[in-house]
Amino acid sequence: MPINKLRGIAKRSVVSAGKNYEKLTNPKTCSLDSYTQIWVWTTLNKSFVLKTLTKVDFKKPPNDIYSKSLVAFSKELPFELIPPMHKKLFDAKPEDRKKVWKWFSLSFGKIEKLFINVAQARNTSIQNKGYSSQIDVIIKTRKIPLPKYNQFIKNADKIIDYCNSQLPKTKSSSEIKNRVFAKPCYICILPSFPFKNLEETFNFVANEYPILKKYKNKIVIKPDQKKTYVIYQPKKDIFEIKINKNFNIRHRSISLIHELSHVVDHLKDFKKEHNFLEDGKYPLERKAIEIQFPLLKKASPELYKAYYGEILLTLWNVLFQIELYTKPNQNLNKLYAETFNRCYKEKIQTSNPTYLIEEDIIMTPLASLQHAVAYTDKILSILKKGKHRGNISN
Repeated sequence: MPINKLRGIAKRSVVSAGKNYEKLTNPKTCSLDSYTQIWVWTTLNKSFVLKTLTKVDFKKPPNDIYSKSLVAFSKELPFELIPPMHKKLFDAKPEDRKKVWKWFSLSFGKIEKLFINVAQARNTSIQNKGYSSQIDVIIKTRKIPLPKYNQFIKNADKIIDYCNSQLPKTKSSSEIKNRVFAKPCYICILPSFPFKNLEETFNFVANEYPILKKYKNKIVIKPDQKKTYVIYQPKKDIFEIKINKNFNIRHRSISLIHELSHVVDHLKDFKKEHNFLEDGKYPLERKAIEIQFPLLKKASPELYKAYYGEILLTLWNVLFQIELYTKPNQNLNKLYAETFNRCYKEKIQTSNPTYLIEEDIIMTPLASLQHAVAYTDKILSILKKGKHRGNISN
């Protein structure tokens, strides 16, 4: 987009921001200066995305290798089937999941080859845009400092060891890993949970961070079909938190704690006249984790320990994808199983094709890389404070 056109959009946005600011209800979350920065940034970013976004018409796909690979994959495994298949498989009891998997009756060997084509096409497409790899583009666009990424790679097994050492030790916790189609959840097997509903969860976080009470009317919590996130809506001056309605109350609660941690951080940034939207996803996740960890520990020491199981799931997902996009043409069933064994210190899996129904792995490559790097940085800071001993690679 020409620079003169961008300047014109920015100037008009400044005027629009000022007019809208006067209409906002009190207490306003930020000053006029901060509000104007957010409004202009949001407007420019939206204009840029609309101009550069390329949609794939699956009936008449563009004549490029990436679009063709997506269409070929979706013909064999339609994207809209992936979420319900995932839910059906993992809602089943662990001992019944093999039967459910066979019931799907899909040609997963063929589908794996088609997904390898997608991964290779993604790498090629990214390289044509000047990036070295799919990993490189995520590092740069999510603003992950390269030293922090390298720190994650060097210390991944140390972080895995630490997470395993924190997990609750119960009979149930040992059983949930001992399956070919295991997807361990330590949150769900806790004998008790500190919150009955989202209102209790909100009140707990607000008692620790009273700034949330001041702006309670500016925080809107809504269910979502499949995603959890928070977004600031400048037109209404609200933080809109979406919580995946398919989660049980335990996972909705810990999701809300994480998203409220973002809100606390954003409100602090507003007080400092800082536009948090410019920070990038990694810095925002790192700051939210710094708030979230003490909240989980105060809510329940056992919940805090169980949360390390969520971190292991993230590491499993991310480490698998790093290997995938480093060397796409390999046995991915075996790789996914080996990565599980690496993360959970088990040797029970030799093949695991369930990555094919993990929507983020198929549709949004390395979407959790910033989380894995941020978790690593946080845990290493815990280790460095002397709470736990160990050699650390920087």
